[in-house]
Amino acid sequence: MSETYETVLSILVDRFKVDRATATSDSTLADLELDSLFIVEFALTLEDRFGVSISEDALSSSDTLFAVAELVEQRRREAGLAS
Repeated sequence: MSETYETVLSILVDRFKVDRATATSDSTLADLELDSLFIVEFALTLEDRFGVSISEDALSSSDTLFAVAELVEQRRREAGLAS
């Protein structure tokens, strides 16, 4: 998996206390029991960590962890921050 995916996963495990053993690239935010308030906080955390704009509307409970990582990478490319 990509470095972005690993960072997204680490944020979920460290900050939101998601069990790493149950989180896979195909897990949705709903599967991980993140409600709408957690999703808003998660979006803000991603913005801070990656330096890109991610509105809470950009994420939904049906998004997989892989899709979240892809969104972050897309926003980084758009902002000229991708390495």
